[in-house]
Amino acid sequence: TWVQCRASVALDEAARQAKELQKRKLIVVGISASISEDDLASHFAVFGTVIRAKIFRVSPNTVQFAQGYVEFATKASVSKILDSLH
Repeated sequence: TWVQCRASVALDEAARQAKELQKRKLIVVGISASISEDDLASHFAVFGTVIRAKIFRVSPNTVQFAQGYVEFATKASVSKILDSLH
């Protein structure tokens, strides 16, 4: 029982960390096929330090729009972007 309790605390901490990480990510949809991950990172860098930009495409040769995310160093960067939309 004691070990299960410790495992539960560790899982709670992992869940908290995952939730904090999600607050630092911005989901981006409708990304043109001509946009690279570097382009995406550069575009959003004006709002703060970009840790990672990732684009998910249906197929590398498709003309369809893709989606992805940008991960920032702080959640304040995401807040700046969302505030600028309103």
